[in-house]
Amino acid sequence: MSRHVPGDQIIRISLGRLHEGQVRAYAVLRESRFKALRCGRRFGKTELAKSWIMQGLVQGEACAWIAPQHMTSAEVFHDLRDRLAPLLQARSRADGVMRLATGGRLDLWSLENPIAGRGRGYSRVVIDEAAYTRCGDGRSIGSMLNLWETAIKPTLYDVGGQALICSNAAGKDPDNFFPDYA
Repeated sequence: MSRHVPGDQIIRISLGRLHEGQVRAYAVLRESRFKALRCGRRFGKTELAKSWIMQGLVQGEACAWIAPQHMTSAEVFHDLRDRLAPLLQARSRADGVMRLATGGRLDLWSLENPIAGRGRGYSRVVIDEAAYTRCGDGRSIGSMLNLWETAIKPTLYDVGGQALICSNAAGKDPDNFFPDYA
């Protein structure tokens, strides 16, 4: 993907190469505002999500990456930092933020924070490893469904933002945000 930045400089950023299964999944999910991608281990859900979120960042969008724990997103932060290096204006792993010359911003949140994203507005949100979050219904404080309804989903309202929720199944618990009904 090519992008003009201030000073009329052209910078090329690779969004990565997706395998055939990822391309098919992306094609199916593309038209949906709220996307759920449940695949087995080693499919490359996180790689697909990184490509999708980078596209938004390069286009100048405000984006968020949300994971069950900070450690879950640490590798994602470092990979995106390296891949977006020519466009980075500021970054802080401690604060969980990247700012790009395109105007794009990435905030990294942990679901350990019950108000993840609250007060922000996002064009794109990735929730990675959604099945490994706290189970419970929308009334259970701290459950993934409660966080989705009260903190995360409202961040998408202002700009009609999209969400990509990725995980494999974590058993057959019907109270899991990403249950396995098979």
